[in-house]
Amino acid sequence: MEVYILHVAFRSIFDYPAEIGKYMILIGASILIAIPVNRIGKYIVNINRLRR
Repeated sequence: MEVYILHVAFRSIFDYPAEIGKYMILIGASILIAIPVNRIGKYIVNINRLRR
């Protein structure tokens, strides 16, 4: 029983950084996607202004 508790404790300790890592990757990816999209959006807005 004590061994099982230790095992669960160790697994949760090792799983926790993995979960944080997943979220960090997701946040990083969303930022990397958002920056070019934002620039393209501004570029399109500028083209529309020039056309008028």
